[in-house]
Amino acid sequence: MNSIPILSLTLFIPVMGAIFIMCLPKDQDRAIKYVAAVTTFLSLLLSLIIFGAYDRAAGGMQFIENIPWVADLGVSYALGVDGISLPLLLLTNLIGFSAVYASWKIKDRAREFFALLLILITGVMGTFITTDLFIFFMFYEVVVIPIYLLVIMFG
Repeated sequence: MNSIPILSLTLFIPVMGAIFIMCLPKDQDRAIKYVAAVTTFLSLLLSLIIFGAYDRAAGGMQFIENIPWVADLGVSYALGVDGISLPLLLLTNLIGFSAVYASWKIKDRAREFFALLLILITGVMGTFITTDLFIFFMFYEVVVIPIYLLVIMFG
């Protein structure tokens, strides 16, 4: 059932969109916005699939992905969703998708804005679905940096 790493796909689609956006020329506002919209939509769609496939009767942690990273320290790239993190994942993607459309009229530094927004969405999702404390801290820092830059650049 879990042969496709659907949580990793959901998590890293916005990052791939942010990288793609940063490769686009600054004057391509329309393309930048569409890339942000498509990536947040795909992430929302995957989270809806996860939400629908979650076995509520069994409960517990599901869609588990665990890849050892720094074995000496006990750090591993570990993701999973349970009854609490699943609605938060869905809500994050819904708000992220809505935020892209609420920001559709941004013209000044749109490339930076949408790239930071996508990185922020990834960080928030990561904090909700990781099951490793070290990776949680990394995703938490991924949230703090884009928020800081968004506040500094866009008020």
